[in-house]
Amino acid sequence: MQLKLKKKNKFMLKQSLYLYGFLFFLVLGCGDSASDGRKFTKHPGYEYMPDMYRSPSYETYSENPIFNNKSTAREPVSGTIPRGHMPFGYENTLEDYLKAGDNLVNPLIKSEQNIADGEALYGMFCAHCHGSNGDGQGSVSHPVYGAIPSYNDNLQIRRTGATMSELKDGNIYHAITYGLNAMGPHASQISPEERWKIIMFVNNLQKVDKYMYIFERNTKIICLVLMLIGSIALIYGFISAKKNSYSDEEIKKIVKELYNENKNNSSDDGEYLKKTSHSDGYKSSHKKADDDYHYSALFSKIEDRFKCHLDSDQKKNAHNLDDVIYVTKHYFHTIKQRPWSSLLVSNLFFLMISLAALVWLAVQYISQSGWSASLLRIPQAVSSFLPYGGAIMLFIIVTGAMHWHHTYHWMDEALTSEYIIADTVDDKKPIYTNDKSQDTILNKKYDYIIAGKTAYLNIPFFIFRSLIYLIGWCLIAYFLRKYSLKEDIEGGLKWHNKMFTLSALFIVFAAVTTSTGAWDWIMSIDTHWFSTLFGWYSFASFFVSSCAVLAIITIHLKYKGYLEDVNANHMHDFGRYLLAFSIFWTYLWFAQYMLIWYSNIPEEVTYYVIRFDHYHILIIIALILNFVSPMLLIQDRAAKRLKGQVLFVAILILIGHYIDVFVMIMPGTVGTHWHLGFVEIGVFLGYIGFFTYVVLSNLGKVELQPKNHPMLIESKHHHI
Repeated sequence: MQLKLKKKNKFMLKQSLYLYGFLFFLVLGCGDSASDGRKFTKHPGYEYMPDMYRSPSYETYSENPIFNNKSTAREPVSGTIPRGHMPFGYENTLEDYLKAGDNLVNPLIKSEQNIADGEALYGMFCAHCHGSNGDGQGSVSHPVYGAIPSYNDNLQIRRTGATMSELKDGNIYHAITYGLNAMGPHASQISPEERWKIIMFVNNLQKVDKYMYIFERNTKIICLVLMLIGSIALIYGFISAKKNSYSDEEIKKIVKELYNENKNNSSDDGEYLKKTSHSDGYKSSHKKADDDYHYSALFSKIEDRFKCHLDSDQKKNAHNLDDVIYVTKHYFHTIKQRPWSSLLVSNLFFLMISLAALVWLAVQYISQSGWSASLLRIPQAVSSFLPYGGAIMLFIIVTGAMHWHHTYHWMDEALTSEYIIADTVDDKKPIYTNDKSQDTILNKKYDYIIAGKTAYLNIPFFIFRSLIYLIGWCLIAYFLRKYSLKEDIEGGLKWHNKMFTLSALFIVFAAVTTSTGAWDWIMSIDTHWFSTLFGWYSFASFFVSSCAVLAIITIHLKYKGYLEDVNANHMHDFGRYLLAFSIFWTYLWFAQYMLIWYSNIPEEVTYYVIRFDHYHILIIIALILNFVSPMLLIQDRAAKRLKGQVLFVAILILIGHYIDVFVMIMPGTVGTHWHLGFVEIGVFLGYIGFFTYVVLSNLGKVELQPKNHPMLIESKHHHI
């Protein structure tokens, strides 16, 4: 048995070896025959199952004979949808557009992350047309459809009958999916979830109508254009002043040359000196008449030489050559002073308007006023100009101390020093002193009145006071705004009570600093003159101007669709403010003038003499705009309740009080050589743009209406 098994195994082993050997040589032969490198054959070899690597294919949309409909692309099975796809069951029709608005609801949960995602997607797909703030002021416009509507526009939409601010989520989703008017469909670019995120962000833009102010692009452009005009006007003023100026040494040299030339010509003609045998008294008076004639001729030559027109009153009061030189120098000093004075007038005007708005805000808290609770963001925004105006005011003061200009001429050491070092009289920078010695002589420029005020009017103390004013005002404005925003978040009476306390302290501080500020920055320009009423008078001018600005901004917001709670009763209150403080300003103006006219004290009368002689036209215009127009236009109750009427009067008052400030400052800085031309008007327009840009920018940073003010309900239901 075992022998049979051994034979059988040997036989199977031989068969296996034969089989494996046959397969080996078979594979080897196939490989060799498939090789195209053999020398003895051109046969390419054999391909086994070629469809595995050389399959015939059809283009997606090509004809295919295999299928019944001869189409390679297969249609989805009826009733099925792709994974992750949600069908939109509305057609691209007006009827379905309206249905989508009524039926579709945003399925996403409102969260900061979803809104942030929506904002990013909006910036990629929407902002170029609709604008980054949804105001329709994007970089792309359509020539046929015109302006793109703003999301917070209150104009009625033809399709829905509602406004853009009331546009429903479903309407927006339908428009993104199918497109609308010039807007193409975005379904292939934006997924359904992304569309809902965009809509969530657009909802925030729609709510701006009630809660946030959007500083529109067109308004920004207007402000920037005005600022550009102001900058050009100011630069032109400085260039023109420099081009037409002469140094004091040049003026002195030329005037002496003209004097000697005029004297020689007069002597040759026998007209200047006429010798007579009359008494000494007659000779003296005759010589004075000859001198006056001589200086008149000299002034004529000076005007021809310098192409200028000197002040007639100063020419009459010139009794020697030094006076003639002084009058000529004064003219060119006023030419240099023109751009600086224009800058001071406009900057001080808007700076003090900002301060007066802060006072107005504080008064609302102190008086526990309810009607104005909806409007408090506006004076907060107006007071935000204080740091900007304050910085420029400090620049004017410091440059004056450095003698870049002569706005505050009491800063000149020559006026407050009784003596001068004799050897330095003809130097560019003479050395002045109040100590008498052998090396000193009397200073002809010494002014004992100004010297008597140096305890108060000195440069270090002047700058220190200005810093105290500005830092104090800015800090109060900062904290009142900060506390108001804290009140929005936390509610309760804690922050309201803090604002009440801070406002009470500020009113005391403001009562002092507004008066001393007016003495320092305005009254000290006319250093010889003083008035105990001037602080009240100047602040009345700034306060009514601030009321006009607050009214203008409020009406602007109403016309733009904001401040829904502000009604005709609020307009009535603004009208009463404008009328009452216009009367108050007029009373102070007349009281100050009447007392000075009645007492007829020389030190006080001089203030009005130059203004009535050379600025009387501006004074009349200011009285008409600041008193007559409010009395005629908003005295009636019904007139006070009209937005257009109050707006018109507010603009007139603003212009009128700019003229009032102009008359306060210009006579003391440029004297009779004043202008109301491109430099002055241009700088004023520039400041309007600058002021408006700062105020509206700050107005748009927080919600327009305080949330938790305890008297907000009273403001909403205000009725008088």
